Amino acid sequence: MKTRDLSELAIRNLREAVLRNSLTTLGVAVGVASLVACSRWESASRLLLHKRLTRSGLFDAVFVTSLRNFRALGNLLPPIRQRKRLAPLDEDVRQQLSKLSNVTEVYPQIRFVTDVRLAGKSESTSVLACPIPRAPAAHLTA
Repeated sequence: MKTRDLSELAIRNLREAVLRNSLTTLGVAVGVASLVACSRWESASRLLLHKRLTRSGLFDAVFVTSLRNFRALGNLLPPIRQRKRLAPLDEDVRQQLSKLSNVTEVYPQIRFVTDVRLAGKSESTSVLACPIPRAPAAHLTA
């Protein structure tokens, strides 16, 4: 077959199957559009999630804990004779940590595990206590 015959055959088939060709073209267009929309939605939701998590402060907090509070570490703790040389986390250490660059706030926490009893039922829970921030002296006037 010559090229001219092939092109006439192709054009005739296209004319006879207009509906089928139109539906196929429409299907391809919808598929491509849905892929683009899903890609855009995924990148926008990732950006939104990143912004919310960054604003939450979860990724810029550091917790410093004394080894004395880690009973669960067992064999990972240094021997008792070496633990005595460890400095306690007291007010002096808190002041030193607050003077480090990029540190905005340092405050103590008390954390322990206890049993809570109510109406004859007992539940093991963790208790966390933080100090209440003090208001500036100017705001304390009556």
